[in-house]
Amino acid sequence: MPMAQRFDEDRRRSIRLRRSALTSLKLDGIDCPSIKIAEETDELLQAFRLVQQEYVRMGYVPQGKEFHFGIHNLLPETCVYVFKSYSKVVASLTQIFDSEAFGLPMDALFADELDGLRNQGRNVAELTSFVTSRDLRWRNIMTYLCKAMFVYSKHAKADDLCIMVNPRHVPFYKRIFLFDDFGPERHYERVNAPAVALRIDMHEIDDRLKEKYSGFEFDTDLHKFFCRVHPPSDELVQSCKPGRRRALLDMRAVRRLLADAPGLADSLNHAQAEYIESVYPGFFVVH
Repeated sequence: MPMAQRFDEDRRRSIRLRRSALTSLKLDGIDCPSIKIAEETDELLQAFRLVQQEYVRMGYVPQGKEFHFGIHNLLPETCVYVFKSYSKVVASLTQIFDSEAFGLPMDALFADELDGLRNQGRNVAELTSFVTSRDLRWRNIMTYLCKAMFVYSKHAKADDLCIMVNPRHVPFYKRIFLFDDFGPERHYERVNAPAVALRIDMHEIDDRLKEKYSGFEFDTDLHKFFCRVHPPSDELVQSCKPGRRRALLDMRAVRRLLADAPGLADSLNHAQAEYIESVYPGFFVVH
């Protein structure tokens, strides 16, 4: 692309971005909106069901299951952020913190890249299962869930936030949220789709957001939204303050989930099975 044409395209993108009202939350039809780290079994099951429904709709997974979840969702360290309309979960985002026993879901494709960060002693978290009910898309709900996650990530002293996304979504995450390239396109068998790895360095993101969004209008300035006082979002994410962690799933719910994912318990290695047994005594057979 010629330099002049590239400049014109960048200029048009900047104008569209300035007009996009990225932080303007559209609440029509949403009753008693709230954002929280899921603490109740029902909230978690709703979130896993919503992920399954939306992934089926997008063609990532086949029909036939009620929930979409993995072993990391059973870990007490995992945070499932939910946006609720009264008692109904209408959007969700999951944050999984790295651990020696379980690693991250991304290890299936990008273990070498992740090990490069681990070898530097960095605290890595993976973001996954970004979903919003289809009838509530384009309301900026996910931006507010990301704010809750961002606040919590700072408390948890996360050094890096990593994601796997479909290649067609890469421009959005890089242009809006300033993710960097982290790993090349590879096929992700679990959702039968290509995936690219992206990363945010939490030690650089404040300055990068400031450089990108300085001078933008209030409802488009993601630097102020994520890194400074922003009353509309601060009020909504206050329940995600440091120290708030979700309760464990009750045994009845765990059995229900595993019935929907036969073979999951048997896939655990010895260390993983021991840990799950310590969290949910008497349920898993230690291998």
